[in-house]
Amino acid sequence: MTKPHASSRPHSAEFFGDWRDYWWNHDYLALLARRWGFCRARCALDVGCGVGHWSRALIKVLPAGSKLIGVDREAKWVELAARRARQAGLGRRLSYQTAAAETLPFPDGSFDLVTCQTVLMHVREPKLVLAEMLRVLRPGGWLLAAEPNNRVSGGVLSSINHEESVQTTLARLRFELLCERGKRALGLGDNSMGDLLPGWLAGLGCRDISASLNDKLIPLFPPYAALEQKVFLKQIEDWIQREVGIDAADETRRFFLAGGGSVREFSEHRRRIRQEGRALLAAVRKGDYHCANGHLHYVVCARAPKSR
Repeated sequence: MTKPHASSRPHSAEFFGDWRDYWWNHDYLALLARRWGFCRARCALDVGCGVGHWSRALIKVLPAGSKLIGVDREAKWVELAARRARQAGLGRRLSYQTAAAETLPFPDGSFDLVTCQTVLMHVREPKLVLAEMLRVLRPGGWLLAAEPNNRVSGGVLSSINHEESVQTTLARLRFELLCERGKRALGLGDNSMGDLLPGWLAGLGCRDISASLNDKLIPLFPPYAALEQKVFLKQIEDWIQREVGIDAADETRRFFLAGGGSVREFSEHRRRIRQEGRALLAAVRKGDYHCANGHLHYVVCARAPKSR
């Protein structure tokens, strides 16, 4: 299924549904916090926090009494993140404010931990944002970034596509590649930049660089009884019914054309993705659909230089 991009709503609106609460295994985050040492961080900053999913997950593996500030350029998301923090009983530890990732409103060396999740993939100059994150990080503090290679998802098999023709699979992968190239050409980010993070951090003078993969999947299989499966299927059905990501006026079309695709090819893709969406929903209703839903989502941690 094509990943949605919607330009008529605030950034990342299509990815802030309830299913995002199931992106991480919390025992795995706790393991990484101990392994890499950021479990000792007392004050943290979440850059591009959205509605606070990452903040609320991370605060649980930080010391009791630690504080985390989230910043986002969208005032709507900041307000919603603060409300959800209060509802979760975390209002005293989590706070939020409006700010851009490129110009963080904090003095040098303000935080023990500076983090982001699926943010660098949407910015024009990710290395500049990383440098700004390092600026507000104390010497020796932890920078933690979770970013994907979304290109891999185009090759994931399911019960409805595992026997498709080579031409159909190649057409899907070509579409993903051209959309990525177009997004980069427009200066709007790179959906698969997670591969490059360790090298960029090394170039910025970071030390103790480590990388792992998010171990959490939401596999779908009958009878779809688990709560996370129900929530994820509800999100998928919503995307398919609203044709998110394939409308002719959508950002996806702009990315595809900027990447070198043609209007005719985009129309063929719209037809194909509609058919795939209908087939997926029909298979779910029959109890025939299943997929492990593999992905490539990096978690990269580095220590800031001891001196600047």
